Amino acid sequence: MGLSSSQGRLLMLTSRLSDIELGEVLISQKQQQLAIDKENITKEYQDAMNNHVIQVKVPDLTGESNKGYTMDNINMLSLQKSGYLVHNDNNEIFLFRNEDGTYGEDYTSEDGQTHKGVTDAYGNVLGNILKKENTDDEYYIDINGQTFDIVDAYQSGLDNINILNASIESGRILLFNVNSNTPNISTAMLPSETNLQYVLDTSDDAQAESKYEYELAKISRQDNMLDIELQQLETQHEAVLKEYESVRKVISKNIDRTFKIFSDG
Repeated sequence: MGLSSSQGRLLMLTSRLSDIELGEVLISQKQQQLAIDKENITKEYQDAMNNHVIQVKVPDLTGESNKGYTMDNINMLSLQKSGYLVHNDNNEIFLFRNEDGTYGEDYTSEDGQTHKGVTDAYGNVLGNILKKENTDDEYYIDINGQTFDIVDAYQSGLDNINILNASIESGRILLFNVNSNTPNISTAMLPSETNLQYVLDTSDDAQAESKYEYELAKISRQDNMLDIELQQLETQHEAVLKEYESVRKVISKNIDRTFKIFSDG
């Protein structure tokens, strides 16, 4: 092999080595990303298996005789049945707006008058709904002489149980226990509330486990394929490097021979 052809071959091999090394780096980056993805789905799975919900003791009035109480996952209705209303630090109570734009339901007072109000499971009035003067659709609620503006719970997303749970846990909203001497219930007070409790939420465990196993298997397949690609590149790298060293030695010998000829002359 002549000097010029050897140099051309060396340049080609150098380029090939660079391509292989770049391929190895890209595969390594992909494997690092897969490791991050695995950590993320593992954390998501652990969160799903360890998440919890707040339950409330709700009067069970079904059947021929009262069955006492049942613990239900909290939602706006179960809370109301147990005498709790949801409010925030802005002196606002969250209620669902009726189709006619009003809040609450009709009830008849002892004097025979019909009023709008919010009642618990026993029919006890938790608060009276009143329209604000000089407004068309703005209302407030009177709870034992204490007034609160009303906010549409739908617009606040509190019809979603997950959002409701998270909002209570974060302290964004509080529970107003109408029948309690200490009506404002914060997250810190929940463990001491006999009508409320934290429990593990197992409703999504099966789905979370199925998703975790599927995602884990997919990552494992991708990682195995990348391992095979990496092994192939390493084999190519070793072969090309051997040829590179061989051609480099040939060039070195040709250069030495050429200089020896001229030095002998």
